[in-house]
Amino acid sequence: MKESTKSLLKESTVGVIKGSIGAIPYAGTLLNEILFDIRSRVKQQRTINFLNKYSESLEKLDAEAKLKNKSENVDFTDFFEFILKIIANNRFNEKIDIFKNILLNATINESIDIDYYQIFTDEISNLTFIEIVLLENYYQSYSKDCKNEDEIILKLKSIPLVHLNVDSGVKIFGLSFPELKLAAELLIRKGILFDISYGFTDANPLDRLTISDYGISLIIFLNQHKTFLMPSKE
Repeated sequence: MKESTKSLLKESTVGVIKGSIGAIPYAGTLLNEILFDIRSRVKQQRTINFLNKYSESLEKLDAEAKLKNKSENVDFTDFFEFILKIIANNRFNEKIDIFKNILLNATINESIDIDYYQIFTDEISNLTFIEIVLLENYYQSYSKDCKNEDEIILKLKSIPLVHLNVDSGVKIFGLSFPELKLAAELLIRKGILFDISYGFTDANPLDRLTISDYGISLIIFLNQHKTFLMPSKE
């Protein structure tokens, strides 16, 4: 399908939707403004802010030439567009630096696997703040005293997280007990963590968690690209 045809179809569809909403008594005009005018401005501003931060970092690294060289690479430009779509819909400012660092790495590094980057970037875009906090602190607590990445991976595979189902009233990894349970349950649903408590006669659900091989790859990728503390919404 030609781009002109796609554009026409998109404009026609938007026109029909806006016309239909506008016909709704009382709230139609307001709904149009919220769904199309305000949302478009918000997404545009998010994208502009991200590109400004990315450009500043690129300039500091003296890497503009790298971007110019990569601009003719179809895989890279597809990934660039993929990142911008994520940014437009991203509500948490703290994820901006993660995505910026991911894109910088993809720009500067000649040997990265774009498919690998896209899989984990997409996963991170779907993680909640409490899931990221749990994973990041999980990694930090297990990487202590490890000399290299192989030792960290071995430790993550062999030693489960324990006693996450006991409400001691003390925050674990900076999360309250309800937040911790919710984060663990969400990560289990995504196949990132496993609940192995059923293998212990004295254990309750969520008492012992271990991480999948996919989860280990994700947690290492995330650790390489993130630094933030608390969330804030626009």
